Amino acid sequence: FLKTRSTDIARVECEQSLREVQPLLADWRADYTLRYPRPTDAVLRSSFDTALAKASLPAGDRDILSLLRADPLESWHELQQLAEGRINLPLTRRSGFFYDSQTHRIVIPIQMTFGPDKTRVTAAFRGNLVKNCGAFDDCSRWVFIGPHASTLRNEEQIIHDTGVVSIVGVSILAIFGCLLFFSGRGRLFFLVPPVILAMGVAALVTIAVFGSIHDLTLSFGAGIIGLALDYGLQAAFNTKVPRIWRSNLFGLLTTIVGLVVVMTSAIPLLRQMMLFSCVGLLTAFGLFYLLLKRYPAFFATHALAATPRVRLPKTGVVLVLMLCSLVGAATLRPSLDMRQFDFQDPRSKEISMWLFQRQMSRAPLFRIHEGPGVLSAAYEEKTWALGANVKVENVANYLPAATVQTSNLATWNLAACAGFWRKLTDTQKKFFAPFLDKTLCAAAVPQLLQADRPARTYLAHLVSGSEWITLFMPDTAAQESAIRAQYPDARSLKEIISIFPETFARELAWMAPLSLLLATALLFQYYRRLRVTLLALVPFFSGMGLVVVARLFLKFDISFISVMALIMVFGFSIDYGIFATDVGSVTDADTEAGVWTGLGFAAFATVAGFIPMLFCRHPVLLHLGSTLFFGAVGTYLGAIWGIPGLRRVGLRRVGR
Repeated sequence: FLKTRSTDIARVECEQSLREVQPLLADWRADYTLRYPRPTDAVLRSSFDTALAKASLPAGDRDILSLLRADPLESWHELQQLAEGRINLPLTRRSGFFYDSQTHRIVIPIQMTFGPDKTRVTAAFRGNLVKNCGAFDDCSRWVFIGPHASTLRNEEQIIHDTGVVSIVGVSILAIFGCLLFFSGRGRLFFLVPPVILAMGVAALVTIAVFGSIHDLTLSFGAGIIGLALDYGLQAAFNTKVPRIWRSNLFGLLTTIVGLVVVMTSAIPLLRQMMLFSCVGLLTAFGLFYLLLKRYPAFFATHALAATPRVRLPKTGVVLVLMLCSLVGAATLRPSLDMRQFDFQDPRSKEISMWLFQRQMSRAPLFRIHEGPGVLSAAYEEKTWALGANVKVENVANYLPAATVQTSNLATWNLAACAGFWRKLTDTQKKFFAPFLDKTLCAAAVPQLLQADRPARTYLAHLVSGSEWITLFMPDTAAQESAIRAQYPDARSLKEIISIFPETFARELAWMAPLSLLLATALLFQYYRRLRVTLLALVPFFSGMGLVVVARLFLKFDISFISVMALIMVFGFSIDYGIFATDVGSVTDADTEAGVWTGLGFAAFATVAGFIPMLFCRHPVLLHLGSTLFFGAVGTYLGAIWGIPGLRRVGLRRVGR
């Protein structure tokens, strides 16, 4: 099956048929005159005689016959050795496969003709593989691993998790709707369409600016929906309170400040997420303001009678959470390992770890070259690697230097081989015509093969566009250190992948304090009193504290995805802080009840939006959901338990 899928597979490393590699061998034969000078007449005659003898054997393979006619010098053996040297598998070749005698496993390395991002093609290939080779539902026969399989599995898991989120989310929404309807507050559902419209506008603006929108941006948008609803809910429960829109405005501004700071990141994904969030929040806020100002009676909703009662144990819990947030900020460091976001089923993970451990080699280091000096740079690297006893894979393994190519070509001129040509029999001239016409005494002399010219098929694994790669393969830590000392720009794949989280970590070191400082400055502008300003920050620290406590007891990971979630927590926590702090200046009981009711409904809508993500299996969505869920719960506790209690303590102190 693998050999017949020629449209999907560029190469099967353990294949036995020569037909699959004819284009590869054709390019290799054509460049023989660049690699070697013309052999003596005696060597050529001996090679011809040996090839004719092999061709005369009974039941000869047609592909072998074609190969003998075009390559009587059998230069393809050299290419085979070079190719086998690239396969760093300490497994035994048996019947064309890589076999492990300990586990009785067979490994078949294949090279696809398309990239891992073509998941639809990968899915079709896997489906045909299942159809022809048997199902692997029981995970006992075969496993498809590698970048193509990993990309497909991650996409399928995200799609599956999205379906789970949709089902759980719709169920929670239905329950919430029933509660609203039977409690006489069904009109609050009319706040949802403006938010959906705002998210659509945000998506269109993001696509217009960036050309596309990332799945993580859309996942981030789920939290923005809950955050945008806060302003509408507060206004609906407080339509007769003019001050509510001023509270809403400063809640929006403190959130936007944090998003704009992160928008200055060098990481395009973060800029996209923050732009999406800013446009969505601003649009939703504008729509709510127009609708509730124009139709206040329609959206007016009566509040619940219950208001939070101040109790010392509740305030103590919030103080402990705030202390945990400070300790966590000083001690916890998010994991920057991108591999934690690669979803793998247990069987695939087991096989991948087994193969990695069997390989027992260090990660290769690579350099990228571009321009006409590629070949000379490759020879400099190869010369150094030979002296340092380090394995290297680059274009210098396949091509001689330009001066050597010129010298070799000069030996294949017409005058030098005219005598040998005349001594060939008619049978030899006819049988070896593919070789003679293309190589020996050919009228058209091949061009020098430089790295800036179109690459041959046997060099395809080293070139992409105009860029060429050199791979250093160290066996020991000392060799790796020597490579890095000689070539400081040499990098491993892991280092390249870690650029994103490491950049984010460096930026976070100044973004987090700057966002907090600017938000605090805005709050001070709003309240004009430092004590009240700090009081409004209580929900954020209690929310982050609950995340730290949950991480301690539930053992879930803190990654840079979790930090992104904390940015969202920062946004809605200050909103909660402003609303809860403003209650202190309210003397009317109905107005106070409206603020607390709006805060409760907003918290319920926000937490309910994050609950479905707790059912996800993909690490990205699970990290995002767990942080947002515990952050939202902690934020709400800080608003209803912390701010009233701390405010009362402050008033008693003023009275004394």
